[in-house]
Amino acid sequence: MTPRGVVNYTNSEEAIQAIALLYGSTNYKSWSDIRRPWYSKVSYPDAGQTQLTFFASVAGQGTVTLDDTNMPKANSFGQQHVVIKSIQLGLWIKVWDLYAWVGTNATTLVSDIIAGCVQGGVLNLVVNNRSHLQLPKPFLYAPIGGGVPQVYTAGPSTLTLTEGTPNVIATSISAAPYAQIAGFKNMFVLDPQLMIEAEQNFSLTLDYPSGLIPVLGSTVTSTNLLKAVAIIDSVTIRPATT
Repeated sequence: MTPRGVVNYTNSEEAIQAIALLYGSTNYKSWSDIRRPWYSKVSYPDAGQTQLTFFASVAGQGTVTLDDTNMPKANSFGQQHVVIKSIQLGLWIKVWDLYAWVGTNATTLVSDIIAGCVQGGVLNLVVNNRSHLQLPKPFLYAPIGGGVPQVYTAGPSTLTLTEGTPNVIATSISAAPYAQIAGFKNMFVLDPQLMIEAEQNFSLTLDYPSGLIPVLGSTVTSTNLLKAVAIIDSVTIRPATT
């Protein structure tokens, strides 16, 4: 008696036809396209790092999850051609409280946006050992298009004046500054667009050749890690299935 789940076929062609009927088959003569963002998050250490490498891991590898990346293969898009429309870089942190502003000693990432890692770095895109992009200050010149994190104050909420010669401001209490370094209007768009063909290796790195830039905001802790996020917005061309 043949065990359940085991089927006897006369030859391999018969088996392939049966599998194709059950699960479909890939047709490499017919292709479909889809607008798809590819993303990768990597930790930004408190002390800084000379190089951050994106898209080098896949979900399920070690502690990497789908929240960290949606890559099918490390440093490759697998059996798909990817036309890059834009590249975006931003900061991500689990708890980003912008209301805990303490004068010049910011406990939030506002200080990092004004005078920290956002103000440095070079983004490098290499495909098959050939450089295709070198972009300085990528957090500023290639921000995430979702609208988050330009830095400005909301204006004074309390103003106390005192008599003097001349009159001086004794106390000025301002509202917490609002931080934003992104928006659709200032996205970094690749023009002309770049296509990475199927199974081609590439690397996207953020380098700090001038030295380490430590994290300034004390909001960053071992349980509230700061991460750099790279997004490749693309038209992905993949083989059709039947």
